[in-house]
Amino acid sequence: MTIFTTLKECTRLSADRVTIVTFDLPIWLKAVDIIKQTNLPIIPRLGGFHLLKSYLGSIGNIMEDSGLLELIQLIYPGSSTANHILDGGCFDKAIRAHLLIDAAIYQHIMKHAFTEEELGEIRTFMENVADGKMGARHTDPVVGLFEQWFEETFKRLAEGGRTPALWVQYHYMIDVIKVFI
Repeated sequence: MTIFTTLKECTRLSADRVTIVTFDLPIWLKAVDIIKQTNLPIIPRLGGFHLLKSYLGSIGNIMEDSGLLELIQLIYPGSSTANHILDGGCFDKAIRAHLLIDAAIYQHIMKHAFTEEELGEIRTFMENVADGKMGARHTDPVVGLFEQWFEETFKRLAEGGRTPALWVQYHYMIDVIKVFI
């Protein structure tokens, strides 16, 4: 079955309404050309894997010359792997590296933005969740405070200049990946 035949069949099955069809990158590129040439009522979507790889590449582009390359090289020694990660390749290694770096950002912020008492409350809450004394979805007041503290801290950091604002943006880009996955 050709791509054109598949698109025509999707249109037929949807009773000539606008149809959304998802493809991986190589077929998506060809499908977009076919849809443009034939004016089919189809919206082509890029599959999640290739969409995420493209997003990872955009993170690498935005964070160019920020020190992210050097951080990734600490996780995966060798410039070729780190460069490939920043280009959106090495999908599994890229996800791992970005999650580790984001966790390090959180760790750094926690050390400098919270008092020992606040950290103790957070630690107690996390231990209770880990011990099964409460569910992860439990809405303890400390959860709301924790989210509010982090949000305020990231806002304050973003106002501290271009470099901190870039790293706050990086954190939010990694949050998008976490939600997507």
